[in-house]
Amino acid sequence: MIKFRATILFIPGLMMTLFTLALCFPASIMAQQQGYGDISFGIPSIAMLDLEPTALSNIVLVVMAPTEAGLPVSTQSASNSQLWLNYSSSLPTGGLSRSIMVQITAGTLPQGLELNLNTAPFAGSGSGTFGSTSGEIAVNYSPQRIISGIGRCFTGNGQNNGHNLTYSLSVIDFSKLDLESSTAIQITYTITDD
Repeated sequence: MIKFRATILFIPGLMMTLFTLALCFPASIMAQQQGYGDISFGIPSIAMLDLEPTALSNIVLVVMAPTEAGLPVSTQSASNSQLWLNYSSSLPTGGLSRSIMVQITAGTLPQGLELNLNTAPFAGSGSGTFGSTSGEIAVNYSPQRIISGIGRCFTGNGQNNGHNLTYSLSVIDFSKLDLESSTAIQITYTITDD
């Protein structure tokens, strides 16, 4: 808690007699009185994040069949950069920094495929000490750090504020692909204290 001491000065009203005496003896008659009041400030610890725009938070990535015999499936169109990661952070005294982690928390990623996530550096209208990004990672079922070193800051709200997220698919084992399967997975982002 931050404390601030305010000093309040006031001079009581002067009557005409005192005013006349004050002109004759200004140093000996006039006096000041002081009053004190304590003002306390409370600043909460804040650690919030969300994905924007929320209307586009369900992403569809499609592996395309080849256009000619002998060619592999195509993942060129299996990419999406519509989402932005927004966050606000205030740290307590002595708090070092925060990180954002990502992981798959529900569903099963189809065999033979890898889900990649690229987290772009901060862009937008916010202010403060933003985190550094890890670049591209392969998202899996274990928490992985995508942003580290977040201090006291806010990214701004909505699209084009924060960190742009790019999801993409890549084929890592063609022999395990089952292109008839369609599945949904859930990805969870968590802001944590370092």
